[in-house]
Amino acid sequence: MSDIIQLSIAAIRTQAKMTQQEWAEALGVSCSTVKNWESGKGEPKLSDAVKMSNISGIPLANFFNDNQSHHMIVTEASEDSCES
Repeated sequence: MSDIIQLSIAAIRTQAKMTQQEWAEALGVSCSTVKNWESGKGEPKLSDAVKMSNISGIPLANFFNDNQSHHMIVTEASEDSCES
């Protein structure tokens, strides 16, 4: 997965003020799936990316932009843990 997409997923979730658990529930996926996307161990299906866009209000095209603000948000975000 592209580092840009990986960073953007975490940045967009953080900008939406959602934990990994909340993001997973909103998307209808497991928390470990979100963690894998954000760590680069997996990538979302297009349908999941569309859901992320709809939930966050951020255009899908922004997921693929190398936008410095996304990088800044990610570095300020703390690592979430999934609830057991």
